[in-house]
Amino acid sequence: MRLNDLGEDEVLRHLRNLVTKPSFLPNDDASAINGHDSELLLLNVDGFVASTDAPPGMSYHDFGQKAALMAISDIVVKGGKTLGFLLSVSVPSDFLLDDLKDIVRGAKEFAEPLGVAFLGGDLNQAEDIVIDAVAVGTVSKSRVIPRSGARIGDAIVSPKWFGMTAIGLSYLLSGNDYGLPKKLLKMAVSEVYSPRPWISEFMELAKSGMITGSIDSSDGLAKSLHHLANASKKQLVITELPLNPLLERSLSQEYWFPVVFYGGEEFCPIFTISPEATDILPSEFVVIGEVKKGKGVIFSAEGESYEVLPEGWQHFER
Repeated sequence: MRLNDLGEDEVLRHLRNLVTKPSFLPNDDASAINGHDSELLLLNVDGFVASTDAPPGMSYHDFGQKAALMAISDIVVKGGKTLGFLLSVSVPSDFLLDDLKDIVRGAKEFAEPLGVAFLGGDLNQAEDIVIDAVAVGTVSKSRVIPRSGARIGDAIVSPKWFGMTAIGLSYLLSGNDYGLPKKLLKMAVSEVYSPRPWISEFMELAKSGMITGSIDSSDGLAKSLHHLANASKKQLVITELPLNPLLERSLSQEYWFPVVFYGGEEFCPIFTISPEATDILPSEFVVIGEVKKGKGVIFSAEGESYEVLPEGWQHFER
């Protein structure tokens, strides 16, 4: 079978039997092994390939920033403190030195404000531009946040700014402007090139110990919610669309549902939290639903319910 006959999710299913089953965080955002005393060592690797992952107009600086973000965010959503990261960068032999430095500088400048050290890495020659980032972190075993921790009655929380990356990607790849003003399209494109992942805000909230389950939304909100629902063996009922207020005022309502649920590339935390803790949520986050008994993801509004399909970004699709 060819990979594009299967799609990424099915390919990964075939590969999971080759992975050593960990005691902590099986099939989760980051991998975990026993560290010192009561700590877990968190590890994550993510790859960025220019020919498939870089939309038109993206700078080399943003290449590096995105690579670092991809690796670090998966450590953060497990409640971890990222200690450092490494880069493996592959570029063509005629690649400009200044452009290579821009890639590395972008990664370093993203990580520094988070207190994450750039620890070096590896340099290789290739026909494409390929950046692999490895992040290392730690978390207390008692404070690690799995995908599988959602409990019935928990509130479902996300940042309240979804939709922009879906608009920006569509505009960059197909020219679809959704009838939006140019200023708003420019903002949407900027969200694609340089996502706002709300990492610092989530790290502060994680200290409360009230987050029960979490995931990074790189594959889109719908798919991320399904991962949480499946891992926790619960149903997630969404009652509020976390649509960016600027889009709510300017975008035709027929597009609200798809741009919120089926965008991707946001790289922000989606999580469940004890209902009594919703009062401590930072203003950047909003309650979008509730965890219930059952399975799957449902959107319920104005007396009607709709299934949210587990669609989103996948490699190896035709």
